[in-house]
Amino acid sequence: QQAGRAVACQRLEEALAICDDQALRAELVSQLARAHAALFRWIDAVRVLDQALVALRDAPDEIVARLESQLIAAGLQDARTAPRALEVMQRLLHRQLSGATATAVAAAQGMVAIMTGQPAHEAALPLETALARLGSSNDESNDDWDTQAALWWCLITAERFTAVETALQHAAERAERSGSSRGLVAVQSTLALLKYRLGDLPEADGAARIALRVMQEGDFTPGLAFAATILADVAVASGALEEAQALLDLLPQGNLPAGVGSVLIPAARGRLRLAQGRAREALAEFEACMALWHPEVWRLDMRDAGYLHARSGAAQALLALGDTDRARALAEAELADARRFGGPRALGVALRVAGLARGGEAGLGALEESVASLGNCPAALERAASLVEWGAALRRAGRRREARPVLAQGLDAAARSAARPLAARAREELKVAGGRPRRDFSIGLEALTPSELRIVRLAHAGHSNRAIAQRLYLAIKTVEGHLARAYGKLGIATRGELDKALAQEKSRVATR
Repeated sequence: QQAGRAVACQRLEEALAICDDQALRAELVSQLARAHAALFRWIDAVRVLDQALVALRDAPDEIVARLESQLIAAGLQDARTAPRALEVMQRLLHRQLSGATATAVAAAQGMVAIMTGQPAHEAALPLETALARLGSSNDESNDDWDTQAALWWCLITAERFTAVETALQHAAERAERSGSSRGLVAVQSTLALLKYRLGDLPEADGAARIALRVMQEGDFTPGLAFAATILADVAVASGALEEAQALLDLLPQGNLPAGVGSVLIPAARGRLRLAQGRAREALAEFEACMALWHPEVWRLDMRDAGYLHARSGAAQALLALGDTDRARALAEAELADARRFGGPRALGVALRVAGLARGGEAGLGALEESVASLGNCPAALERAASLVEWGAALRRAGRRREARPVLAQGLDAAARSAARPLAARAREELKVAGGRPRRDFSIGLEALTPSELRIVRLAHAGHSNRAIAQRLYLAIKTVEGHLARAYGKLGIATRGELDKALAQEKSRVATR
């Protein structure tokens, strides 16, 4: 009844201390470990499970296997416990497993494949097996939000976007029915990551805000990075740099342990520093990120092939600092891993930065290939960025006529994603290349922030202010304020005029 609160762990510890029955003790240990994991306390979960496995070594095989599968799921989240988790996983892989145990082990296999940069199609196989098992109503893993969240995030990294989107629709219904705060965090933080990677900043913003709000109201502080970093990335992409800084200030500033969640913090700070023009600080953040994801730290052949993009981030910082050789080395290293990984999004990002680092005709070729790769996946914002970089490079090479249609496409794609700084840059590049964008973004749909656009869309769909507030976990006055500012930018006064205003979404940013 108190899941999602630290007191649940205390109560379970007390119950465990007075229990003598082996089967009941195993169940209490399982619940206690799950409670710790739900609060992002991976080390505590592994400690409890390891102690229990010693005490219950004579228990039936299925009980031991279930506890071991939980240890694997929690242990892989932190470098300090990952070697132990891998040891247990290798042992379980030779066993005939079923139910939640089989689901957890399959998810762990896929997670290790993602962490070590194995080809995306190979990593996705065990992940999709685990996802299929979760579709069974008889699998108790349906209530294990911790394992599900890890599974979904790995599938997103493997670029199985449609599969995750479908899974989240069903999971959201289950989380709502159960009233699980951890379920809500799992669903909304994953939805935020998914929408961000697809380039839908308004939807990413809304989902991340819900996840962050629920985390802050519960005992989920160790997991704040899973929501705050996405929200900060959305803020950076939409030009709200002060808001991004405030969000990252919620998170630990130094002495970070190496973990799947903690490593997101320096990566997000690095992207913010790049946007702020603070290249040397950005480089330091990306180097800290790479150090946390290092094979020696995890005792595993760690590769970043689509999760963090720390090397390409560092390469961008080095280019800004004038260190082309180091930038090229890092960009090419990420590109090599991205080619092996094979995900169109990861490859497109790596090719874009490699193109900038190479320069000249080789750079133009890489940028063109980046756009082509991103055309094979729905990552709209990344494709917009590659279009703008390719168009700008063509313009710098004196090929203005070729640059104009590329920049026009980039401008349109950036505006559709509500990425205002990128759209502004595309607009300026297009003007320099001799194009004539018909208007700027100080008014109209493109002037809306992601939060404003999401609320306007909901209002247009017929939701009342109160319903919008409840859906987005906001105060009614906050919704009213967003709508008032949005109406001003759109040049309208009532909801009845939203039809005309939102018609722009079908054909935004006319350019020629």
